[in-house]
Amino acid sequence: MNEGEEKDTLLIVTDKKLVDHVSIKDIKGSFLIKKNFIEVYRTLRTDLPILLFKLLPEGCQEITIRIYDNEKRYDENIERVLLVLEDLDLGYVVSEGWDWDYPRPFMRIRIYKIKLITWEDPLRIKFLLKGLEYKGYQRFADIDIFVEGKKIPWIEVSKEYQSKFELAKAAREELKGLLSEETRKVLHEIETKILNDKDLQEGS
Repeated sequence: MNEGEEKDTLLIVTDKKLVDHVSIKDIKGSFLIKKNFIEVYRTLRTDLPILLFKLLPEGCQEITIRIYDNEKRYDENIERVLLVLEDLDLGYVVSEGWDWDYPRPFMRIRIYKIKLITWEDPLRIKFLLKGLEYKGYQRFADIDIFVEGKKIPWIEVSKEYQSKFELAKAAREELKGLLSEETRKVLHEIETKILNDKDLQEGS
């Protein structure tokens, strides 16, 4: 910091989750870069996926998360998924946007697609995100995980559950214990809004 100038960027490296408090002892290294923050940020956004694959060739892979909601509450459901990915540090989002899916011949539905580079087991991510699909028997959205173009069926996650509702309940309970208090609060607010809006539509 003493050597840097006004428009330089100080890049600090830690293995702690950035949603947690990071103290001085958690810093693993730092780099003084003679470029402004915007340039450094753009370079990192572009090159970080490549760096991750080089640094973690055996433990890193790209998966695709597809979100579909026939009630069209995409803003809320996308936010819920991204909140969990970030809070639990499940990977690095390399791209996201709209796409089309074809569940049956001559049937086209619009879905939202998130590409994630992750160091976690895709089955683990499938399990955790299953907790965002349902609350009891109330369905929020379909959240599918694809690895190399192949969809992971929910039955592959765990054979001890008799239904996807039981699986979703177990995943939701685990999420409660893992997520930060702030994220749990935001999720509760979003889900309450979704359910209230649904009740108003059904009652009108």
